[in-house]
Amino acid sequence: MSKVSDYGVDQLYVWGRDEAKAERLEEQKPVWNFARDLGAKIFVAGYHTTAASGPGNFDLMGPLHDIFVAINPVTRPEAARWHSIDKRIFSYQNPTGGMERPGTFRQNLGLFLWQMNYDGAMMYAYSDSFGNAWNDFDHAIYRDHNFVYPTANGVVDTLQWEGLREGINDVRYLSTLRAIMEQSVNQPLVTEVSAWLAQLKEQPLARLDLDRIRAQFVGYILAFTNDSHGVHKGLVSGAIKVMADPAGRSYVEWTTNQRVAARIEYGSTAMVKDGQVNSSALMYEHRLLLPDLQPGKTIYVRAISNPGVGELVADVVSAQTQQLELQVVLSRDGNNDVLDINVDSAVAAHTLVDVDGSLLGWWRFSEGKGTSSKNLAGTAGSAELTGDADWTAGYLDSGLELDGSGDFAYISDIETKDGSPVTIEAWVKFNQFALERGVRQGIFTGLYQHQMNNHFYLSGKKALFEVSSLLKAGVWQHIVLTYAGTTASGVMYIDGQRVPVSTQSEIEEMDGLDGLGVGRSSSFFGGLLAGGTTQLDGAVDEVRVWNRVLSDAEVQAAFGQASGSYRVAYPATAGKVRSYKVISVNALGARAEKTVTTR
Repeated sequence: MSKVSDYGVDQLYVWGRDEAKAERLEEQKPVWNFARDLGAKIFVAGYHTTAASGPGNFDLMGPLHDIFVAINPVTRPEAARWHSIDKRIFSYQNPTGGMERPGTFRQNLGLFLWQMNYDGAMMYAYSDSFGNAWNDFDHAIYRDHNFVYPTANGVVDTLQWEGLREGINDVRYLSTLRAIMEQSVNQPLVTEVSAWLAQLKEQPLARLDLDRIRAQFVGYILAFTNDSHGVHKGLVSGAIKVMADPAGRSYVEWTTNQRVAARIEYGSTAMVKDGQVNSSALMYEHRLLLPDLQPGKTIYVRAISNPGVGELVADVVSAQTQQLELQVVLSRDGNNDVLDINVDSAVAAHTLVDVDGSLLGWWRFSEGKGTSSKNLAGTAGSAELTGDADWTAGYLDSGLELDGSGDFAYISDIETKDGSPVTIEAWVKFNQFALERGVRQGIFTGLYQHQMNNHFYLSGKKALFEVSSLLKAGVWQHIVLTYAGTTASGVMYIDGQRVPVSTQSEIEEMDGLDGLGVGRSSSFFGGLLAGGTTQLDGAVDEVRVWNRVLSDAEVQAAFGQASGSYRVAYPATAGKVRSYKVISVNALGARAEKTVTTR
């Protein structure tokens, strides 16, 4: 330590043996103790303790660590274990560098770490190549793991580097807000912000607009530091709208030309005196949660900008919660048929387009009783409940409850060819993840969750989707798998967020469907489950299967929002009449349908 202190270094951290397990981890104990006796600290990358992999770093050498750099996944229980002995935990390989996914890196290395109570992150790697650093394709399996590319006099940064920067900045804004809260004597404002942060900590990040979240951090920081913002001359407030997110929560939105606080008042009559919601954040764009919506009722809302200090009151607007309006306009743009779809709903609405019968099946599980769920589209049959599968409250109506032990639903008469395009989508609520259970668990045919990292893997293929950070137990989430016939074409969507496939070998052909399991990764009814894969421990609702690849726009429409517009293009077929059936359903049971046909 005296050597490094000569160079102004106050604390030396010594790196242990990288990713060591069992004996190779434990045999370092004398060296680690020697380093610690000299005043150094230990940090090292390693593994969780799981039923599948056995004892990890905590159980074998926990007290000798100062910083544990945990390989995926990121979990609160693991953070709690290390914090219980006053150690820090960082995240590692979440995901590996080199992929142009700025949104993923912003989320995973930013607010997600705060949600999971982690203390930091270490990326692999700043710049690591497999051959030539400027050739991403000179290795049979891996891309270069680069956040930056080297040059003679510096580096060239990347989209993933920019995403990392934004994630760090998100946490800096959050940390500034929390530091101000700790020093503030404005207890009502502290209480308000604490409640908002507690809610934010539990929300799936895939559903959030991180720019909006950062803006609210700023709005609250300004509210703490500029309490007497005074009367704003020339305050202008835009029209208010009732919106919704895919979780079914409705909001009132409007904008102002100056940063001000906001309030909404709502009620069952135009007097709007039943309740109110306040936000002290000084914002330009206001979005306040609207509670107590009831099916078939009309609610009246008034928005107040800058309440109590030179306030500006908007006119009262009303929204019918059961209302669902759908407009569809068909046009031609070059070689494409273009659908302009407009949906108007006070609560979350989910929209799909059935092109020439490409929707092979739609199982809503809305029966709520019996041993099967009927197919509402295509020629496939009913979904037969197997084992102890039972009915439960679903995402939109009733749904299917699976306990992870022999329960699933099965559709026998649905078939696609090997190498053909397919989309499978469902709303899923996990009770437990595979990591907690210590065994792989099936999601639906051809897809399972791995017990080592909670990522999704294609059954029998060397391809995966790095989605663990997008998943939340106990929350309904929209899961979509699409592929155009090969593993390289695979795309996963979690709550509308796109995750491309990560392949670990040459391109493989995707197997066709020969029956569909829901809550089970095997496509056949009988036989043994390969590799110890079990069924899903959770609930399922609104399952759909297509014989084509849904576009990003179609997935967003299926994921849903309240009032919104979508433009979807399809290749036109010369000399052929084509039918487009557009269907929208909302969270309160309303349904609208329009069919347009080419001439």
